[in-house]
Amino acid sequence: LEVAPSASFKMQGLMRRFASQGLGRLNKQLISHTAARASPMIHRNISVGILRENYDKWERRTPLSPNHVKELIENCGETLDNVYVQPASHRIFPDSQYEAMGATLREDLSDADILLGVKRVRREEDLIPNKTYMFFSHVIKGQPENMGLLQSILDKNIQLFDYEAIATDITDSTGKLKKQRLVAFGKYAGI
Repeated sequence: LEVAPSASFKMQGLMRRFASQGLGRLNKQLISHTAARASPMIHRNISVGILRENYDKWERRTPLSPNHVKELIENCGETLDNVYVQPASHRIFPDSQYEAMGATLREDLSDADILLGVKRVRREEDLIPNKTYMFFSHVIKGQPENMGLLQSILDKNIQLFDYEAIATDITDSTGKLKKQRLVAFGKYAGI
């Protein structure tokens, strides 16, 4: 089972460039890719939204820290309209830190073109049609409990960059080519 195979390949190339060039260039390339998908004939700026994590009530992680938001705004100013952040009282960083770095707090993220999260959304009906999402969806291995999410993604014409599918080719000690994930949980995940 593969989710949006063309998106995974494009994202893999972006992540390889990220590893060698840094966050700012990756942000510009991802924004350019998403803007082209949204409107291939017209150049336009796009907006990024940071989802409130609500799949588990204890979840405090966030896909971008306030400093990352500041870097995104500084490095992508000419192609970035706004960074929206869904308010969250339980997030590891207070909402005020995101505002101080230039983000706009907003419950409704429908104006965002790219929506970033850590884990999948709690309810499929919360997915906004025709958007680009990035999160751990847990659908790549065909997990039965997540097939409703996959169907909603397909039905709503959503482009998904599943962190689990972002990988690069490496050669192991025996010379065999294999995939290595570029986005994974660290040792403090869930703590």
